[in-house]
Amino acid sequence: MKKILCTGVLAFLITTVTWAAQEESKVENFQKDWKAVPSSAAWETVSATEVHFVCPLFSGETKNTELLFTRAVEQSGVTQYEWSLKWPDLSHGSVFYFFSKDQENKDSYAIWLWQTTDSVTGKKENILNVDKITAGKLVPLYYVAIELTVDAWIKMRVKFDPGTGNFTVWRNEEEVAKCTDLKPFKNGSYVGMGTDASPSAYKDMIIRKLP
Repeated sequence: MKKILCTGVLAFLITTVTWAAQEESKVENFQKDWKAVPSSAAWETVSATEVHFVCPLFSGETKNTELLFTRAVEQSGVTQYEWSLKWPDLSHGSVFYFFSKDQENKDSYAIWLWQTTDSVTGKKENILNVDKITAGKLVPLYYVAIELTVDAWIKMRVKFDPGTGNFTVWRNEEEVAKCTDLKPFKNGSYVGMGTDASPSAYKDMIIRKLP
């Protein structure tokens, strides 16, 4: 009986260690593909109304929600934001801050992409949140379940009109969210990208002031 029990425990430990090694390898291989560029030199001002994140890729891994990079970009009037991102898995999240008053994003808007698991059914859902942060306090503006693909580039686009407070969000050119802030911020000075305990990659970021 003891022999059978020991064999079972050993098999379980071997399976667990193998799975952990595979997951670690998956993350390491993902990170090796991208170069981290936490430098303002990665940005290029194309014109008075357009700024590009010209470095093709950025990656980061954190143990907690953390700002990966930030950039001073004056924002007012109708503004459009585009970026592409991907993860080796969807168990963690990513956040894009815009119309931020400061580098710590205590007064800003945020687009969250993350995954949740129902405590009763165990079903997993990929979620998009549009949030407003005022004096460090988060106020949800919109919440919707959307389809996201593991280890594949996801193109996001957000249009914000501070005159009306209207937001429109697209994923891979499909409109997935519309909402309104009744007391919108009229201008901002920073944008930023963060991640929640997850390696992630970004490219093709464009900030464009619209007519």
